[in-house]
Amino acid sequence: MIAITWATMKFFAPPPLQNQHEALDTLKKAITQHPKDARLYIQCSELHLKSRKQAQALKLAKQATQLEPQNPMAWLCLARALLAEQNYQTANKALTKALSKIPPTHPLRKELKQMQQRYLPTWWQPLVGKKLKLVRIQEHHLSFLSACRNNIEFQHHYNLFKSNNIEIIKKEIQQAKQSPLEINKIEWVIEHNETPVGIGGLVSYDGKNRRAEIQIGFPEEKNYGFAIEATLLILDFGFNALQLNKIFSYVYSDNPHSQKSTLHLGFTQEGLLRQHVFDAAANDWLDLHVNGLLKHEYNTLPVLQKFKQRFMSS
Repeated sequence: MIAITWATMKFFAPPPLQNQHEALDTLKKAITQHPKDARLYIQCSELHLKSRKQAQALKLAKQATQLEPQNPMAWLCLARALLAEQNYQTANKALTKALSKIPPTHPLRKELKQMQQRYLPTWWQPLVGKKLKLVRIQEHHLSFLSACRNNIEFQHHYNLFKSNNIEIIKKEIQQAKQSPLEINKIEWVIEHNETPVGIGGLVSYDGKNRRAEIQIGFPEEKNYGFAIEATLLILDFGFNALQLNKIFSYVYSDNPHSQKSTLHLGFTQEGLLRQHVFDAAANDWLDLHVNGLLKHEYNTLPVLQKFKQRFMSS
């Protein structure tokens, strides 16, 4: 049986050499002398990862799994290399392999399962409805996101605190590549016939209390059906894929149409936060409506069942 220690888990720490090039040279020589020792390939792969050489790291990790297919550290090394290339689906399979090689009572299992949860392929798969597709934010959405942020009327009702600085938007796009469990949110661009028409998200994600805030908006689109379909797709993802118990919504008091639509969808107004937000453009304070929807309500409220049948059923 392969020995597993917590020291091994610490990113398969390479030899204690300050110079990474020297460490790599040492490992390459060791591999030449011991070409069937998977541990050397693992350490060399991790060094390449630290140097951001993902292709070399992936090649070495694959060799390690071929040399010792029963070694869980080899599969974990492969998973880490795949994650560096954002190949989440294959990385998830590698993590499953690693888990299958570890004894049921070993404490490492918990850490691996948490890692697997962070990188489930579900996080990156599009949400597809009758007319709309919600896709994770990517680089090619930059111009659309920038246009949204510079649409003052739209942004005022969607989120007063989002910056329209192009560099900040670029950083947010890069951040969106991370697991939602690390950044506590998941955001989508809403597309119709491959054209961006809106944005939506589940933010302030709280896994412990199984809740998140829904945000959704269409800068130009006035079609009532689009808003309902996109909202239902996000609600379905939140309640069924994420197993949330509650999804809540904040609506500014100067947006009565949005508040009316939210309540029409089955949300309950749970409170009113008086003068909770300062609108710098208007030099005035805004109240904030607090609305909530519970999972059992999503599954049973007649109005929601009617909407789901109309906008989501094939």
